[in-house]
Amino acid sequence: MSTPTRKTILCIDDDSINLLVLKHLVHSMGYSTESASSGEEGLTILKDKAIDLVLLDIYMPQMDGFETAAAIRAVHLGMPIVFISAGEVEELAEKMKKLAIQHFLPKPVNKELLQEVLDTIL
Repeated sequence: MSTPTRKTILCIDDDSINLLVLKHLVHSMGYSTESASSGEEGLTILKDKAIDLVLLDIYMPQMDGFETAAAIRAVHLGMPIVFISAGEVEELAEKMKKLAIQHFLPKPVNKELLQEVLDTIL
């Protein structure tokens, strides 16, 4: 009997503390993680690693979450992307719809809500 493959989640956030907390939460749920501190770095990781889902901060310098999500969609059409932000989801709804983003998690990320979203998607 083979062991199930552990899912890998790519966490992208420009804030090192938020990134550390996010990785810790994801690891505590039994997932593997890769992390990036920018959209550009995240795109490089997606080229080189098998990723099952992306947790993506919206407001980052240089390449924001919307630009990063659009770049991901151009190459990985079906990649599940979950936006995370301290902003309000209502003001982001139209942009999220255009990028086929179904899930949004407010910061600070709640562990139970994150678990629910990951269980739904993965």
